[in-house]
Amino acid sequence: MKLWQQAGLLGCVLLLSACSFGPVKESPVSTYRLSATATMPVTGSKPQAATLMVMPVTSTRGFDSSDMLYQKKPYQLAAFVENAWVAPPANMITPLLLQSLQQSNLFQAVILGPAMNSTTYTLNAVVLGLYQDFTVDPSQVVLSLNVSLGNNQTNQVVADHTFTIRVKTTANDPYAGVLAANQALTEALTDVDEFISQTGAGTSASLVLATTGAT
Repeated sequence: MKLWQQAGLLGCVLLLSACSFGPVKESPVSTYRLSATATMPVTGSKPQAATLMVMPVTSTRGFDSSDMLYQKKPYQLAAFVENAWVAPPANMITPLLLQSLQQSNLFQAVILGPAMNSTTYTLNAVVLGLYQDFTVDPSQVVLSLNVSLGNNQTNQVVADHTFTIRVKTTANDPYAGVLAANQALTEALTDVDEFISQTGAGTSASLVLATTGAT
């Protein structure tokens, strides 16, 4: 067989092989959301004047995407391939934090910032970490959230604290991590409400309470 005939035959074989296999199918990605509410009891009555602006929650670099992260070695994070958050965690936490503080009854009004409205206080929150830790068995979800409460009239920080919540999973898989993450967020929102309540920010006399420790 001549060389050009052999080349033509080889080309036909390759073409048929490509057609028979077709494009490589990618595995579908399962997406999950954070949906939690604080369990702090509502206070008896609303304060007379204090108001609060909640700024959109932000994240530190590495935790600002929709990737679901896990750890198998200390200090080394990776993302699940077939599992992800429906949106970056900070985006999902923002409305939940706002709702939690509105229902806490600690302030006369709680609004989402930035806004033109003048408020007594401003709350900033930063997601410092959210991942599933497989270095322990059973695995644990770790949520680290920093909150800072500022007095808009004095430009002073009234309260600053980092909350670190660890929740054991019921299984060493991503979905169990999702359930644990929602439980961790519920605890964090409750802790934030209680912490702000301790500052007395919703009353006429507020404390200056600044801490750097984690819980």
